[in-house]
Amino acid sequence: MVDFVRQKPLGQVPMTMAQAKEWLMEFLGQIKDGGHWAIPRANSIYRIDHARQVAVRIEGEGDKATEEVLAAIGWTIEEKEND
Repeated sequence: MVDFVRQKPLGQVPMTMAQAKEWLMEFLGQIKDGGHWAIPRANSIYRIDHARQVAVRIEGEGDKATEEVLAAIGWTIEEKEND
């Protein structure tokens, strides 16, 4: 589990898990269903599926802190199926 109080990602202000959950719920609301979310620090891209509350990792190894917060708000992570 990531210590959200001590973590200092790329100059951002550290936040508690409660703050991270609130921020992420608001942020996800700004992404269209089927839209993509890139996280440069993790070299990862997710496709957002609001209907199923799923973030599909379509590129990269994923971002551990982000995936922990997604799980905490009831979302799941899926790997992109190979074509």
